Amino acid sequence: MRVFDSVDPLAFEGRKVHFWVLAISLITIFSVGVGTLMYPAAFLHPVTVETATARQCFFGFCTLMILAVSYLADRQLVIGQLRGKLAEEKFRVAAIRKQASANLVRSFPGMSHFQDRLAMEFRRSARSGEHLSTLVVSIKPQEEISDATAVTSIYGDAAQALLKKMRRGDALYCFAPGVYGIILTKCNIVTAVKVSDRFTKSLQETQKSAGQFNFEVRVINSPGHVATARETVQEVRACLPCKVQGELNEELLDQVLPISLAA
Repeated sequence: MRVFDSVDPLAFEGRKVHFWVLAISLITIFSVGVGTLMYPAAFLHPVTVETATARQCFFGFCTLMILAVSYLADRQLVIGQLRGKLAEEKFRVAAIRKQASANLVRSFPGMSHFQDRLAMEFRRSARSGEHLSTLVVSIKPQEEISDATAVTSIYGDAAQALLKKMRRGDALYCFAPGVYGIILTKCNIVTAVKVSDRFTKSLQETQKSAGQFNFEVRVINSPGHVATARETVQEVRACLPCKVQGELNEELLDQVLPISLAA
């Protein structure tokens, strides 16, 4: 064991064990040494009042040292058991949190529901002449994270950050792992950018606490960026890192998505 070196936080638990072993060992060695020095005065002389007192002191010292070392060893065992239970509880809480994140991500509607809602909102916006915006949020975990449950937990944390800043009437959709979409009704490009900034700040706060991911927020406005719902869906598809399970409903595209807000 190295003594004069910098302390590695990852090896801190092992250092505490080394400290306890060193402390108990030193106390034991000290006790044996003192007992060895006391032994001749107590047992190598004829029995007198002085030697009887020395023997009593010797036995008292040995008893005290045995009790002290036993107490320290017992406390160390108890503390070790408590740390083990605490580690199990932390692991259980982390597992529950990851499972909750996975359930949260799976609970979001997908691309087909997004198409239905987009078609409905385009009809409504075409009648009222209002703008319609869509946000696409891409979450990318860091490359060194390979654990699937950890990645799912990151996606869940990001989704919770988005839900905290959702407006009334908005809906969150999951297009692919780590890719979310939000339809912003009655929202022009200026308002959409402000709402996007709110989501960005929320994700940045989550990034500071949970970390281990990067993100990108893209605003798609109609009629600023696209003219039809079909073009909106195509822009959303262009943001996906991989093919989404389930093809787009082409029949739905042909019937309702060509609606334009440009007029």
